[in-house]
Amino acid sequence: MKTKFILLIAVLFILNECFSQQLKRNYNGVFSFCEGMAVVYSGTGNFDDVKKYGFINKTGKETVALEYDFVLPFSEGLAAVNQKGKCGFINKSGNIVIPIIYSEAFNFSEGLSAVKKQDKYGFIDKNGNEVIPFIYDFAGSFKDGLAPVSANGKFGFIDKNGKIKIPLKYSYVQGFSEGLAAFTYKEVDNVWGQLLSNWGFLDVAGNEVIAPAYRYVEPFSNGFAMISNSYFINRMNEKLTTEYEYVESFHNGFAKVRYKLNSGNYLFIDTSGKRINVSGEDVQYFSEGYCAVAQKKNWNEERRQYEPKWGFVDTSGKFVIECQYDEVTPFSEGASIVKKGKIWEIINIQ
Repeated sequence: MKTKFILLIAVLFILNECFSQQLKRNYNGVFSFCEGMAVVYSGTGNFDDVKKYGFINKTGKETVALEYDFVLPFSEGLAAVNQKGKCGFINKSGNIVIPIIYSEAFNFSEGLSAVKKQDKYGFIDKNGNEVIPFIYDFAGSFKDGLAPVSANGKFGFIDKNGKIKIPLKYSYVQGFSEGLAAFTYKEVDNVWGQLLSNWGFLDVAGNEVIAPAYRYVEPFSNGFAMISNSYFINRMNEKLTTEYEYVESFHNGFAKVRYKLNSGNYLFIDTSGKRINVSGEDVQYFSEGYCAVAQKKNWNEERRQYEPKWGFVDTSGKFVIECQYDEVTPFSEGASIVKKGKIWEIINIQ
């Protein structure tokens, strides 16, 4: 029996090794996989140590050289890149397929990208053709067939033919999510990245289905909108009562919460309010059934403090990978990129 147990442990160890791939280069930072590609960069951005961005694939191969000043993740087969202050698009082979001529570019969504040229926004298709003229002061990505645009200080929505579907009468709008978009008639204050105003929600037909009454909102996700980091509302504008002083938006069925605003460990709730306890000082968010959790493990004599190590828990809060990594990315497309010491690895626990 003891021999069988030892053999089982050996097999599990071998399986774990088979699902890891060490990267050949020590990058300064990495991001999660998106459409089989992950953004990586070198440099710290301090003084003359300039950041340069590129991409790796699922095998860890650097398929797009680190030659760009900034990049966005791949979307619909293309990625927006910035070089010397101008933007364009590349494919997964690293070839420039839309010239780097725009002053700003959003990722492709529903076949179109909002780009900026000569201080005005318009839309292009994947061949680089201008399909909606450059006439707007701002434009965002298409969602649910509509894109937010602004002109003369007012916001509304257009369809993919460039026709105005929801009048430009709002002081600000957010993009659609789950068929609803936030709007406000009042001025917006940007306070530490939070857009504070008097927000409500409208549907794709332009009906104001939730009256403007909320100081701060985030888009609907998993059927709920987070309000002022305090509670949630559903699509019927019904409040989801919680016992927590601090909440964040739902991601993949789970929301990060705290009993006290500025103290105590995080835990998670699902959309029914069921609690998931996790043992750690910091957490990311659930993705593909796993959540990264940090525990203070190693004592740093120079800094005179314990340093966090990251691992992963499943949706029951049980650790499936013990805390051992210095950095991790959320699981995406079945993989996470983790760092231990100076070594980056791609791991897969499926």
